[in-house]
Amino acid sequence: MVSVMPTPRLSIIIISYNTAELTKRTLETVLRDAQQSDLLSSLEILIVDNASTDDSVAQLRQFLRKSPLTPKQWRLWAETVNIGFGKANNLAVSQARGDFVFLLNSDTEIELGTLATLLACLEHEGEKRLVAAQLLNEDGSLQHQGGDELGLLSLLGQWWWLARLPGLGRYLPSLQGARVWRRLRSQTRLRSGRSEGRSETLSSSQLMEQGWVGATALMLSR
Repeated sequence: MVSVMPTPRLSIIIISYNTAELTKRTLETVLRDAQQSDLLSSLEILIVDNASTDDSVAQLRQFLRKSPLTPKQWRLWAETVNIGFGKANNLAVSQARGDFVFLLNSDTEIELGTLATLLACLEHEGEKRLVAAQLLNEDGSLQHQGGDELGLLSLLGQWWWLARLPGLGRYLPSLQGARVWRRLRSQTRLRSGRSEGRSETLSSSQLMEQGWVGATALMLSR
């Protein structure tokens, strides 16, 4: 009899390129959060290595084999040429089996509650198809992960920094979302390893529509 793994609830996708140590730290935080949120048995992890020139593939394979994941819960592609970040993500997405997909940068560490919070945002907001986490730097300052749609006013605000002006800025569209992110301060947090930053997620009651969002930590429904 052939055992078949149930369809995972969540597929987590990470692209690696000479970032073995950072990626392992990211995976450690993902697994810790999944265990704490009782999501470990319902996820899969897909990693595409973009032809790293170091021993990233060997390190990541060893890490995954020793992790609490079963062999059917993870896949690692070792590309022979660098196919690019976007194409690597598309490859993994095309193979993902989860109802939800979480695109996560290899240098981003998530804190407890992150996965459950993002899943809840999508499940409770039926018309929403994707949600992005808010990134914070190590000093607590914001890394913009969204903004208004491209337009004349938003372009002028970007070129001339008008959206950052006190008073006037709150009424102008901003490609970098300056007028929105000033309102965000303390929700569930993530931490970006390479920039030593952190990130916030928003509860369903705090979701804000944006013209664009970043894909540093982006969850979407299939």
